[in-house]
Amino acid sequence: MRKALGLALSGGGSRAMAFHRGTVRALEELDVVPRIDVVSTVSGGSVFAAGWMSALADGRTTAAYVDGLLPILTRGFLAPALASWRILPVLVGFRSRTERLAQTFDEILTGKKGLDKLPERPLLCLNSTVLNHGQVGHFSRDGFSCRDVGHPGPNGGPPSVPVAVTLGFAATASAAFPFGLPPLTLSAKALGGVPLVGPLTAHRKLVLTDGGVLENLGVQTLLRSARFETSDIVVSDAGTKERAWQPTLMGNLVNFGAFALTSDTLLQLVHVMNSKENRSMRQIAVHETGAVDPPERGRKLLFVRVDQTWDSFLRGIPQFRLRELAGDRGLPGASTAASIEAFLRSVGVDLARAKELYESMNGDRGVARANAVETNFTALKSDECAVLDLHAQWQIHAAYAVYGPVP
Repeated sequence: MRKALGLALSGGGSRAMAFHRGTVRALEELDVVPRIDVVSTVSGGSVFAAGWMSALADGRTTAAYVDGLLPILTRGFLAPALASWRILPVLVGFRSRTERLAQTFDEILTGKKGLDKLPERPLLCLNSTVLNHGQVGHFSRDGFSCRDVGHPGPNGGPPSVPVAVTLGFAATASAAFPFGLPPLTLSAKALGGVPLVGPLTAHRKLVLTDGGVLENLGVQTLLRSARFETSDIVVSDAGTKERAWQPTLMGNLVNFGAFALTSDTLLQLVHVMNSKENRSMRQIAVHETGAVDPPERGRKLLFVRVDQTWDSFLRGIPQFRLRELAGDRGLPGASTAASIEAFLRSVGVDLARAKELYESMNGDRGVARANAVETNFTALKSDECAVLDLHAQWQIHAAYAVYGPVP
């Protein structure tokens, strides 16, 4: 049976964490956070949610967590990882830099909690990619689940296998972007004797990397998972904006003409594949929740994105929703953002709070500033954190005003 409300937090490193901070802050202001049943996350969204759920487990409030995250984001995670004696095993080859990053998340955000310490509600699902067979792996308070790890249960889905890993490990397994961070592994022994079946038969370990390799929004789990599916969904998408690209001279020189193997080319290929997948998942989310056509399935979607402007939000409101709001009044004659805004005002849709937040982030210039922030785990500037926070907030308030409250 579907749960009522899910929140999907995308990847995007520290940039994603700052953006999701604004999303959750606005949802808290609208009193939606207490109604969230499932939080499904990828990469930077997983790190944000791991810290958030850890704070709730410690008895802290959501507001206290998002407020306290600012000094962590402005320091970043790489500097604390390096400025510790625990970097020594990495330097001599006894540990990977990914394992050190997991330690850092545990030290700064999660207090080395095990998965079993996670709150029962909202139920957190950290999504990773199992490279062995290209399936999504789910970390939750009940352990780890993945297709072909154990035999299917009564609901047709794989069982949840208790695993003795920390919350920081699980978040890192979801965030280990393969271009720079080696994968983490779960040995067959760590799965407590649960058999690896199908294509995993005779495998000795699972190789885990960034969940964004398969799906960078975290929304597929809320749409289709037997255990984590929800009826209504809020998506916070802080992923990389698509951009034009051309190869660098240095990349070609370093590789002496082996253009197809240059590091910058490989990185761009990853971005292109990820962007194509993201476009597909956005379209799936929009159609399966009825955000384009009337929601026959009874689902509702609130979608916030880093590359959204005030005008694009207004022009993106589907015709069926405008007809619902219009009733007998008739639709606006023009389809410009200004005419749609005037129409919404005439039918009682209050965008004042959203507009106030948008103007406070310097409007379209703020959107451009937010999109320019890099998607890694280095330190952010305080003004970058502020603009990303406000950028998510205004969209939540605008979407809530236009599409109505979620359950």
